Amino acid sequence: MMMKTPVFTKRNKILSYLYANLIFNCLNPFNKSFRFTLTARKGKNRTVFMADGTINHGGLTDRYKGILTSYYLSKKHTSDFSIFYISPIHYSNIWHSEQINISKLSIHPFRFKIWYIYSLNQLEDFMNLNEKKYKRRTNLIYANENILAYLYENGKWEKHTKALNAELDLLGVNLVKNSFEANYNQYLDKDFELLHFRCLNYLNDFDDSRLTGIPEDRIEHTLDLLLQNLKAKYKNLEKKVFLSDSRRLLHYFDAKGYTVFSTETTKHMDNIGHSKEEYFKGYQENYLITLSKSIDSYIFYYNRNQAFNSHFAYYAAIFDSVPFQKYGYNLENLQITELDAIK
Repeated sequence: MMMKTPVFTKRNKILSYLYANLIFNCLNPFNKSFRFTLTARKGKNRTVFMADGTINHGGLTDRYKGILTSYYLSKKHTSDFSIFYISPIHYSNIWHSEQINISKLSIHPFRFKIWYIYSLNQLEDFMNLNEKKYKRRTNLIYANENILAYLYENGKWEKHTKALNAELDLLGVNLVKNSFEANYNQYLDKDFELLHFRCLNYLNDFDDSRLTGIPEDRIEHTLDLLLQNLKAKYKNLEKKVFLSDSRRLLHYFDAKGYTVFSTETTKHMDNIGHSKEEYFKGYQENYLITLSKSIDSYIFYYNRNQAFNSHFAYYAAIFDSVPFQKYGYNLENLQITELDAIK
């Protein structure tokens, strides 16, 4: 009888790496963020969202999808809920709860399980759980997908996501919201409309990906054509507020006299080694969307058949029921097309 050869998929390899790395960290006496203990929360089960920098966890929206999934699982299985978000900054700088945010992970060496989820269909793993086994251990969730988007179809998952987000937000202090009350109170009356441009690295100035940017000598023309299209579409363009991951684009519109939220540097959450302020700025930009009357989001794409399904603006719009419209800007033919907002 022949034995089956183990299938080492990419997912299994990463999962094995996560286990090996966690065990190493817990046994390393010089690492104060991890430890094994035989008395760790004995008799209690925990669901822990993990963003420890071991792997790429995605941008701030991807991470928040994982937080929502972990919180949902903790409620469904009546387990304690923790957020171990320590990379590139501690989540307590963004949203703080003494009961939920943790900066040190203590786990029983024989009572934990790592879950690694990076696509919607993998959330099926949570559908037929052994309830007793789940409750006997600490469940460490590495996820960047929203389980509510898996459970419900387009047009329905959004309202469930909004409700769960509102419930979770009330359990702590939203420091991003507080920063607006202190520094950006001109936006608190919610009397403005947003134009958002997700450029990725196509303008060669936002290092969130390895995407090849368009040639330098085409950038000015690309932005000129974009402005021409926007002027034709919006009669009140001068009243719009511009938001983007590209400082190059923002400086362009700022120089033309348009209202730009901020030209201060922001960094992608998987791009480690930068200041707390640079990461915090991304969260402020995301929160600004929840305060707007409406948002039109333009996703740049190049050498592709279609735009990436970016959720940076969409999730923030969902959280506060902000009217949302999505477009793709093809950097090859410089055409703008309307896109569906989907999970």
